[in-house]
Amino acid sequence: MSKKMKVICSVLVVLSIVVGVMVLYNGQISAANVTATASEDGKNIVSVTGEGIVRLAPEIAFITLGVETSDKDVSAAQSRNRSAMNAIIAELNRLGIKDENIQTQNYQVYPDYRWENNKNVLVGYKVTNLVRVKTLDIDSIGKILDAVTAKGANIVQQIQFTVADEKQAYHQALQIALKDAEDKAKTMVGYFGITKLSPISITEGGQSITYPPMGVIREVAADSATPISPGELEVRAHVSVSFQY
Repeated sequence: MSKKMKVICSVLVVLSIVVGVMVLYNGQISAANVTATASEDGKNIVSVTGEGIVRLAPEIAFITLGVETSDKDVSAAQSRNRSAMNAIIAELNRLGIKDENIQTQNYQVYPDYRWENNKNVLVGYKVTNLVRVKTLDIDSIGKILDAVTAKGANIVQQIQFTVADEKQAYHQALQIALKDAEDKAKTMVGYFGITKLSPISITEGGQSITYPPMGVIREVAADSATPISPGELEVRAHVSVSFQY
């Protein structure tokens, strides 16, 4: 057997076991699988997984806020709610948020019961009106919350952060994932002096986006706007690649 054939046989024996490779990437450690086999047609193949992560500062915020009112009379509860919401929307407009960026999310009118003497007693009615507000000015979120609260908003249900072009960010993550897979394969076979690799199969493993949680509210002076910390958004891509060597 020639020296070259001995090297190739050694590669197949060692790499035929699935190896759990711990990869330090972007400051994080993630698990990856590397497998080397000989295919039916005699080709030597190494299969790896790659991960790509792109971290971005949020560019858009969606705020779900609104008003809940209650009264013994349903019409009175609705009237109070309507007046408060009109004031809130007017304030949002004053802050530069256009009507097309204010969308009704939920409107409910329901009876309010209280348990007395082993039975439910109707005490009045509640009205809830929630809108979803879109803003491109991340730094203005605290100011918006303070302004609408002053106008009667008593519900801030959610603040969601995102970016304008998630697709572009995912494509960047895919490129990083492919490079990650290639580097792993080169490291494995390169240990045995093999330098030539040709991709023969590439499979997209899917996209995942980790959105920042609702902004953290921190204590500040009473005359300052409520501060919101948007954090970072993470876009992840995963691929599986097989190389012939």
